[in-house]
Amino acid sequence: MKLPISELSKTFIKCSKCFDQTEGKQHLVECWPPRGWGGPEDIKEPRLMFVSLNPGHPFPSELEILRKYFPNGLQSRESVTEESARAIADFCWDSYCNPKANRDYLFHKRSVAYAKLALWLLNADPDKWQQHCWFTDAVKCSTWEETKANIPNDIYKSCQPHLKQEIETIQPNAIIALGGMAYRKTLETIKNINGTTKKVPVAKFLHPSRWHKLYYDDPSKEQSNKQLPDFLKFAQALEDNKIRLDDFKQFRKKIQDALTNSKTK
Repeated sequence: MKLPISELSKTFIKCSKCFDQTEGKQHLVECWPPRGWGGPEDIKEPRLMFVSLNPGHPFPSELEILRKYFPNGLQSRESVTEESARAIADFCWDSYCNPKANRDYLFHKRSVAYAKLALWLLNADPDKWQQHCWFTDAVKCSTWEETKANIPNDIYKSCQPHLKQEIETIQPNAIIALGGMAYRKTLETIKNINGTTKKVPVAKFLHPSRWHKLYYDDPSKEQSNKQLPDFLKFAQALEDNKIRLDDFKQFRKKIQDALTNSKTK
């Protein structure tokens, strides 16, 4: 399926609804346009969509792209071109395909580990994840905080049509939400979609930045044993390139059962 990436990007970048809100506007980085989505132009089945909550403040390498195509910040968005719209999506996609040393390196690397494991669960080739996965955020505008961002509900509602448009366009076989809030906002969006995409399964996985909770030895500390522990442990192993498909198959049925349970919660 061919995706209209430039058209999607233009729509998202030109949107100013979040900044029209009187409440919560102070949580947004007003100097830069929306960002945080990307994937292959020709996406193949099984199609997977990964939804995070929000992009934080741009890191230096990303600022170079933004300054090049949007020299006047948000004021430049009305004159967005196909080239500049595509550049935003391509930068995000490249962050997953070729993660570089910056503050989001682990997030992108671990998200790819999730993608590979999800394809294993669907009996697809994990090494071809770049043909099957679309990554996006529930909120497209940059926030000052990337974790535990205090985003008011009006902002989510303003961005909801964009996530809805992505789901309707990509028609994913499954949606994987990274974190509890991203999961809830994705479910809210799904409820507002008519047609067959309304039935797309949504699974909630532990946010990649919280993988450290897998390794607490102290039983008094918060555990992640309620969030697919085997899946996450194998994601960690895959990140370190210490696992083979044959080693994983013996766990597949148990993990698929856990994944099915996570969809119904």
